[in-house]
Amino acid sequence: MKITKIYIENFGRLSKYTKEFTKGINTIEEENGFGKTTLANFIKAMFYGFTNSKKSINDNDRLRYAPWQGGNFGGFLEFEYENKSYRIERYFGETSSTKDTFKLYDLETKKVSKDFTKNIGQEIFKVDVDGYIRSAYIPQINIDWSNDNKISQNLTNLLEESSEVNNFEKSIKKLETEAKKYVKVGNKGLIAESVEKINEYKLELESAEFAKTKKEPLSKKLEELEIALRKNQEKVKELKEQIKLANRQNESVAIANHYKTLTNNLNSVKSEVEKLQKFFKNGYPTTEEINHNYSLLQSISMIQAELNVLVSNENYSGDYKELQKYILLGTENELTEEKLKTQVKKNDNLKKISIEKEEISKKIDELDDKLENDTLFTNSHKMIYIILYFLGTILIVPGFIMFVTALINRNWIFALLGFFIMLIGLPIIVISNIIVIVQANKSHASLVKQRKITEECEKAKNEYIEIFRKHETEFKKLSSNIKEFVSLFENIEINFITQLTEDDDYSIYLNKISYKYNSYLKYKKQDEKRLEQIKTLSSEYNHLKKEIDDFTNKYIENVESYQAMKTIQVNYENYLSFVKQQKQKQQEYDDFVKNNPLEEEHVEIIYNLHELETKEIGIEKRIEQIKSDILIVKEDIKKADELISHVVELESKIDVEKELLEEYKEKYYLLSKTIEFLNNAKDKQSINYVTSMQTSFDKYIKVALGNDCSFEFNSDLAINSLEYGMQKELGYFSAGYQDIITFCARLALLETVFKDIKPTIILDDPFTNCDDNKLLVALNMLENLSEKYQIIYLVCHSSRKIKDN
Repeated sequence: MKITKIYIENFGRLSKYTKEFTKGINTIEEENGFGKTTLANFIKAMFYGFTNSKKSINDNDRLRYAPWQGGNFGGFLEFEYENKSYRIERYFGETSSTKDTFKLYDLETKKVSKDFTKNIGQEIFKVDVDGYIRSAYIPQINIDWSNDNKISQNLTNLLEESSEVNNFEKSIKKLETEAKKYVKVGNKGLIAESVEKINEYKLELESAEFAKTKKEPLSKKLEELEIALRKNQEKVKELKEQIKLANRQNESVAIANHYKTLTNNLNSVKSEVEKLQKFFKNGYPTTEEINHNYSLLQSISMIQAELNVLVSNENYSGDYKELQKYILLGTENELTEEKLKTQVKKNDNLKKISIEKEEISKKIDELDDKLENDTLFTNSHKMIYIILYFLGTILIVPGFIMFVTALINRNWIFALLGFFIMLIGLPIIVISNIIVIVQANKSHASLVKQRKITEECEKAKNEYIEIFRKHETEFKKLSSNIKEFVSLFENIEINFITQLTEDDDYSIYLNKISYKYNSYLKYKKQDEKRLEQIKTLSSEYNHLKKEIDDFTNKYIENVESYQAMKTIQVNYENYLSFVKQQKQKQQEYDDFVKNNPLEEEHVEIIYNLHELETKEIGIEKRIEQIKSDILIVKEDIKKADELISHVVELESKIDVEKELLEEYKEKYYLLSKTIEFLNNAKDKQSINYVTSMQTSFDKYIKVALGNDCSFEFNSDLAINSLEYGMQKELGYFSAGYQDIITFCARLALLETVFKDIKPTIILDDPFTNCDDNKLLVALNMLENLSEKYQIIYLVCHSSRKIKDN
């Protein structure tokens, strides 16, 4: 058999993936995460579908390989088998098999083929999916070989035809199922049930035998109970007659006692009515009067609450007292709005004078600046003259010296240079002298003009100073006057200076006094209103209090109004109640006397009615108990009769059940021996298969690890090593060794299982734990194996690829 092509629509992370295959080795090298294991599982799913239904995603391929990107879940696989080409199409439901589809096409005719069913994997390879996984499909993480009883249990079924005769497992399973009918875990099964029935029948038989001995005492006890019942019934009859007589004798006493009770009750009510009549000697109140006075009490309570709030109101009374003290102590007479306005007007004049002073001061400063600027103008011209004269002198003197020296030495160049310097310095001195002459001419006129300006400025300045002094005097007078007024209310300290700015006034203090004065007036108005309310409410309170006191004093004096009203109300309600009771009691008394005439003498009582009734109750209870005991004894006798009647039947049932028990034991013995013989036969046949596998395994293990290594299978196919005369399990070896050993074991199983067909071997990077030497051996084995089998080799690293020759 050879796989030629696969197409994955959606399977796990793979989507729209196509791959064609040839005979021999087909290497697929992809990086980690590509989906190599997914691809290998896709091939397995095309042949076998999904069979597991576990909830864990790691154990459920349907959940594990559901498309990451969504879409149709599945694809197709094309293969050649027995000179024919086929295509398998499978699509799967993501959660259950109800939506799974399977189609098989003959690629030559392009029609649906009926050569195989959806169990095509098992029909072609003759093994189930577990056998396929343990032989032709070798995953990256090897399924643990050691202790895998699944292989040894299914080996017979994998290698032989699945007929009823040769299928040991199916036959043994049927025999074990049949044997479980007779013996089950937990002491169950037909044998245990039969033993239990025999024991139950024996217990019933023992009860029946015991019932024979128990019936006679029960009959005797029943006779005694019936005699006791008759005696007690006669006693009750006798007691009832005595009770009737006692009732007749006690009637006259009861009438007399009831008469006394009615008399006492009537007198008691009359006494209460007389007491209340004395309380209401001044007349009875009406319900309307009582309700009206309670209404007055409520109004008084509300007025009192309002008065308490008004009298003890501290929301503003404290502030008002402080303001009152502030205003009245500030002046001899109370501060008025007129006085406050006068001081504000004075403060405005003070600010006006301060502004005028500031303007005069600025004008004086301007006159001083003007005089100073004229002087600076004259001095600047003097400075220019001095600088020019000094510069000209510096040029002429050195130039003259250089010129004379050069003439003496006949150095015409230096002489010319000295002459040139003198020529420069001479005009500068001339210019300076001209400035002096011109300035001298101007100085006289300027001096005359400056004297005139100075005189005018001095005159104006003196006039301004005089005005400033008058303002200063007025300012101090007003400031002192306002300060004197403000100091009556506020503690202030002001340092007066000659010139005050417009901000240096008493506005802040006057505003503060004005604010407090206005607050005082506001609180004064509120307080006057509060006092008026107190007066009004007090008058209303006294009026209502007098009205209710006039009412209560008619009945009770020197008692608080509410308590007095409560007493009046209760006494009035009691009076009405007792009057009504008096009428009822009088009517009861009159009716009783009319219907029950009194006897002067009464018959002496012979019987105590209470004792007789107590005795009657006790005897009746005893009668009920005797009746109950009689019913119980009769029921016991009835059961004893039933048990005695079943003795023969029970003995017969025990004999029948014992025969069935022996039959069950015989059948179970035969089934157990049959299972034992079949297991022995299976073990012997398995040894033959193990021998065949051992031969192939030895061949591969020597190629892989050399002739010195010795490994063998036991009857359960567990692999052991023989070293130094001792057996060692596979777990003693490293992961790389175990991979090579189990790889050889799988190849041996492959040769043993697949004799008539050569399936495609799928290798999902199984040599990740091998070192270089073991990897080279494994790859060489693959090359040799590819001569007989088609191999799909999935790797993620180029180091594990088969190198080209």
